[in-house]
Amino acid sequence: MKRLRLWLCGIIILVSMSACNGGGKETEPVSTFESVVSSVDGDEVTTTEEPATQEVITEAPTTEAVPTPQEVYDQAIFALDALRSLQLEISIETVTVLGVNSFNEKNTQTLVLQNIGEEAFAAKLSDKTYRGSYYTQTEEIFSGGNMYFSIRQAGTRDKADYLTEMTAEEYLDRMIPAVLLEFELYEAVEMNGNTLIFSDGLDAEAWIGLDDVEVTEASGKVILDDDGRIKTSEYSLVYELNSAVVTMEVSVNVMTETGAEISVPANKEGYTFLEGESYLGPYLIHHAIGYINQMNTISSYSGVSAISMASGWVYGADEASHLYDDGERVVANITNRVQLADMNTGDYYFDDTVVESYEDGVYTYRYNEGVPESQKLDFSRITDGVNGQILADIPELTKIENLQVGVYGGMFLVEYDYSDDVGEEMCVGVAGLMYADPNLLNSLASAYRTDVAGGYIGIDIATGIPTSVGVEYTGIHTIEGAEYALTYKLNRNFLVGDASTYKEITGESLPEPNCEEATMTPLFYKVTGKSGQKMWLLGTIHVGDCRTAQLPKQIMEAFDESHSLAVEFDTEAFSKRLEEDVEFATRIYQMYMYMDGSTTESHISDPELYTYAVKTMKAAGLLGPYTMQMKVASWSQDIENFYKQWSRGMSGDYGVDSRLLELARKQQKKILDVESGMEQVGMMMGFSDALQELLLAESLSYGAVDYGNSMYNLFEMWCEGDEAALTEYLNETDTSEMTQEEMALYKEYVKAMETDRNQHMYMKALECLESDTVVFYAVGLAHLLAEDGLVNTLREAGYTVEAVEY
Repeated sequence: MKRLRLWLCGIIILVSMSACNGGGKETEPVSTFESVVSSVDGDEVTTTEEPATQEVITEAPTTEAVPTPQEVYDQAIFALDALRSLQLEISIETVTVLGVNSFNEKNTQTLVLQNIGEEAFAAKLSDKTYRGSYYTQTEEIFSGGNMYFSIRQAGTRDKADYLTEMTAEEYLDRMIPAVLLEFELYEAVEMNGNTLIFSDGLDAEAWIGLDDVEVTEASGKVILDDDGRIKTSEYSLVYELNSAVVTMEVSVNVMTETGAEISVPANKEGYTFLEGESYLGPYLIHHAIGYINQMNTISSYSGVSAISMASGWVYGADEASHLYDDGERVVANITNRVQLADMNTGDYYFDDTVVESYEDGVYTYRYNEGVPESQKLDFSRITDGVNGQILADIPELTKIENLQVGVYGGMFLVEYDYSDDVGEEMCVGVAGLMYADPNLLNSLASAYRTDVAGGYIGIDIATGIPTSVGVEYTGIHTIEGAEYALTYKLNRNFLVGDASTYKEITGESLPEPNCEEATMTPLFYKVTGKSGQKMWLLGTIHVGDCRTAQLPKQIMEAFDESHSLAVEFDTEAFSKRLEEDVEFATRIYQMYMYMDGSTTESHISDPELYTYAVKTMKAAGLLGPYTMQMKVASWSQDIENFYKQWSRGMSGDYGVDSRLLELARKQQKKILDVESGMEQVGMMMGFSDALQELLLAESLSYGAVDYGNSMYNLFEMWCEGDEAALTEYLNETDTSEMTQEEMALYKEYVKAMETDRNQHMYMKALECLESDTVVFYAVGLAHLLAEDGLVNTLREAGYTVEAVEY
């Protein structure tokens, strides 16, 4: 939550300036923030006497003593603490870099606080925010347990007015304290004239309000006036979170004379009341719009389905948009397929595909199998078109009636309903997709009502980047006494562009970062038999980063001398077969589906888990036309695959097995499948309903940040290759508190994922050893180090298994 508040309200330096604890003194100054908060208890307000600590701080130093920077700062805090009204002029600039995208945000704010610590406490915040070229203006007024706020987009006359309830403590708590200026967070604090300089910031993660943040730079300064009061406070911060790098620059001027009047709206009519955390929704929507406008490098997939029960017609559209611009390479590919069919006869009225591409300043358009048409075009025309289409699915705040905000899987999900007028507009728009006359159904109907009209937006909490956009509509026409539904669903997801986007467009990989200086010593074994048999054994990890391109020379030399490569299965060949073999693809697809007509919901016993899963799928942009008929295990896979996309720059393309497969093809080595893709799919989709539900709950227990960090930590362990540490990590499972039912499910999982597969891999390893060739055998590390893993079973069979020394 704190990260969101950082975007919305900026950093209110008041709290940090008064949050110093005296750097270890036995007595502590009381901050302005503490005075306000301690005096508010629900609706009851009390006042307190000045604490004894103030007397200690204000004692005049002896003439011989030279005050330390910390003592000077404490005096400044006390002077500020004595005030009951303040005005702060705040500037905040934030740059979030994700992949080759750079998202810029600048806030200019004025915050007025009056009657601090009193029952009549009131506040007013005026904020102007630029996210790229997108501009919004916000005004908040807090008084008497209510916050009134209005948001207006530049270029529009209308503003959206909202009202929510909160205490003074809750209002101030929204302003994240800039505790970067606390003494104990810095290695060095110096005094230069009337300026306190803080450098080499430590432990600033606590200020950011997110777990597992890595702060790389933190510094700040406080400028005092001639009376020793704080006049200006500035600081800068750089931190990394998953794949994002965030830079912040904050400046605050402190004014003791407010002058501004805080006028509370006399009439609450016209203000939309938002309960609880839902008040965040309008801010989040505008945040998403501002970031979408800045997306020059992105992969976006959308699916649309519309059905008219009156005619039995079905409209479908699928779009894949890939834009890539890193300053040197500017390419794009957009594929849009549109169909209209009669579901009664199966006949298609049209089935059209448009492919648009961009390279070297040339835009090319191709309709179906027609002749491509090309022209010179600025790339901004492409990005503006794609982003404009996305933004068309995001509502104007003035057209929303109900709005809810929840947190699911490390994402905000903003859900909203449209007004009835918008529902009627959507009716005409949806009918226009299928009928030449968009008013046809309305003209035939004796009555119409809107049952559903709304949508949703998903936003990654850690970065603020939108993850999904969706629209839902159902209208009912009464025609000749019978009711007919007209439905429309759109779901769009986003992957902020990186190397995978470039490869989607061009089919080629980007040059990788230079990791040549990185050293790794992964577990690697030489297996030999009494009759001279030989095999190399490498435990792989299925994700990685640039380091996996520079495997140790001992591994590469062994690979070069090997005649063939054995992997769990050749993922590239499997994907290619899915594309080219319709019958095979259908068989695989059906393995993911409930073919008995049942729905996913009917296979999940916990209603709360089901609801949470659906919300998470929405936020991640994973809902599709057949999602609700997919097996529960497929939901788990989709959610975890989504998390992988945001995981600290790691990718399946950089996984060790992927690297080895690429090398094998270059060296024209034979590739052996230890298992098959169909076997793995069949195993996962064949788990019992109870186990699939348990695995879904496990997937949902993570967020993208937690999942990415867990995967990153395992990869780091793989790079270090400590056999004892890895064996303990991969095999530790505390079953002491499991119920009998959970224990049975655990055994089912272990049998399928480990016992049966380890035995199969062992038999395949024996075949490789008894062949006349040297095989480089590379399968998941867990299959080597389990109690019944390859290292132990091969040794028990009489083979020598030696860890290669580096």
